[in-house]
Amino acid sequence: MDTHDRKRKSRSMSWTLFGTFAIGVAIGFSMCYALVLSLGRGEAQPDAAQAVTPTEEPAAEPVSTFYERAAELEFAPDIWAGRHLFIAVEGTALNANGAAFLKKLRPGGVVLRDANLADQTQTARIVTQIKEAVGFGTGITNLPLIVVNPEPGRIARFGDPETPTPAELGERGDAEAVRRIGLDFGQACRARGISVVFAPVLDIYEPDSVQPDLDRTAFGNAQGVVAKMGLALAEGIMAAGVIPVAKHYPGMGAARWDPETHLMVIERDIPELAELMYPFAEAAAQRMPGIMVGHVAVPVLEKDAPDTPASLSAALVGEVLREHWGFDGVIAAADMAKDEMTAARSVDQAAVEALSAGCDAVVYLDPDPARIHALCVAIEDAVQEGRLAPEELERSKQRLDGWLSWLKEPRGLRAPEPVEEPGAPEPVEPETAETVEAEKLVEPEGMEAAPEPTEEPPPNTVKLEYTVEPGDTLESLAKICGVNETAVIKWNRLEDETLTPGAKLVLYAPTEAVMAQPLAKEPEMVRREHTVQARETLFGIAEEYGVTVLDLLKWNGLADSKIREGQVLTLYLPLAKDAGEARGAPPVQEPEPVQDAVPIISHRIRRGETLGGIAAIYHTTRKKLVELNNLSNPDKILFGQKLKVPKP
Repeated sequence: MDTHDRKRKSRSMSWTLFGTFAIGVAIGFSMCYALVLSLGRGEAQPDAAQAVTPTEEPAAEPVSTFYERAAELEFAPDIWAGRHLFIAVEGTALNANGAAFLKKLRPGGVVLRDANLADQTQTARIVTQIKEAVGFGTGITNLPLIVVNPEPGRIARFGDPETPTPAELGERGDAEAVRRIGLDFGQACRARGISVVFAPVLDIYEPDSVQPDLDRTAFGNAQGVVAKMGLALAEGIMAAGVIPVAKHYPGMGAARWDPETHLMVIERDIPELAELMYPFAEAAAQRMPGIMVGHVAVPVLEKDAPDTPASLSAALVGEVLREHWGFDGVIAAADMAKDEMTAARSVDQAAVEALSAGCDAVVYLDPDPARIHALCVAIEDAVQEGRLAPEELERSKQRLDGWLSWLKEPRGLRAPEPVEEPGAPEPVEPETAETVEAEKLVEPEGMEAAPEPTEEPPPNTVKLEYTVEPGDTLESLAKICGVNETAVIKWNRLEDETLTPGAKLVLYAPTEAVMAQPLAKEPEMVRREHTVQARETLFGIAEEYGVTVLDLLKWNGLADSKIREGQVLTLYLPLAKDAGEARGAPPVQEPEPVQDAVPIISHRIRRGETLGGIAAIYHTTRKKLVELNNLSNPDKILFGQKLKVPKP
């Protein structure tokens, strides 16, 4: 295909980023089921011996002709469209023509399906063949990255066939067992040269979902259980040095078929959507390396184009995931290789729209080289015609390269720092830093900003903003902010005392209290200093030390609640209190001295965490945490409770 034909083909496509279109049943399915269907195709596949024996007759070796003319296809090397693709290959071995095609394509990843897998020796051999063909090296950190999906319905593929289903594991509630299963699976993957796993599933099960077998493949119907088990699985996989990719954002359990548009749609309001998306918000906050976006439409977030799939939605990908949650990992669009794509939006066009919306990569599991080439041509033409910004693709390449760096130095879900609550998402805009917290669920389009007061601001006050978190009450909020509950209701036009997670509130602090000089040291108080860490907020620090925001404003002469990393804040705490504990933290007895003197930091317990999981994060043992915190019941730890943990 020459350049003129490619341009003509590109011009013939209808370019409508947020136009409506009809999507068939299979493309609406989440990545897990798209792979299942791909694995179950009825085409006869050669075994390993047939694929590598050159003396076989061509009729008995379909792989030998599959790539017959693939080596003739040309790509634009300066754009490198293949870097953004996770593709499939044909057969259990790679022949010369297939190798020549991969060398030109240089894909970012290759997904191995059942049709590609026989045993460990054969799997390792085809992995080596793929990497040798591309030419960047044969190590696990070299492109293309090799990907596999867990066995449908179970967290296994190479191990024990009796591995429990995610649903069974969710019922048991044993996150440590899930972590061990993830570790075993990750080790089996790495032994075969596989570096990426499309798991965990973070969908919340609903009985009426159109997703087949979600009652087995989901960890449960409660957001806390799904987040807890899913993140435990990810921790196990990462402990084996393999990258997990959480799926299928924004959550496919609530998906329903629209009989008019034949689309998969989630018809939920903002609070319900926040609950549905909670496991993914937790994954983003705890720095999951990758998130896969499904093809379900969410009209409440795309009011101008309600039929836009999440994978093509700038609101769901660019605004919620990137901006509001601060997710800086890889975002991949689920498999687009489905015949049900209609003329309203071709597969090639959909791939371009996904990259334009903010996805870093597209999964495309049709191994046909001609179709893969056409998809690359569409991406190349979009760049050359200005429909895809080169600088955006460059940022995507950098995020994809981040996986290569991670594989060289694997780490856990979080990188805890002293005092800082691990996993808090990075705020996008400095002026809203005080409103972004680790537990923030969602602040998508449609969630109004902090409302203006119904009357003039109170005299001699300064305006503060606060983002409501799960578990907040009007009473607790008023207490930590040092204001009156009735005033909060009045300032924000609240109909009752109900607070919606993600909503913004306005508060007013007296100017004289804010601008007052820090208090002199009182007889019953001890002066402390706190160095602001990345992503900390004044509200979070106030809660940590059991003081009010007004206290911090007054003690430090602050004009508002904005703080910066590295800033030193002065606090005054009761002398009788342990200087290392916040006044508002649950009381604990003084622990017995620990044998090995190591620096101690604090960790605030998040929803779904277990003592064993926390121990794994800080490279210690469950027993050590029990001793360090003098816990009488290690199986009963509370959300928001602070634990002493050894500094890693």
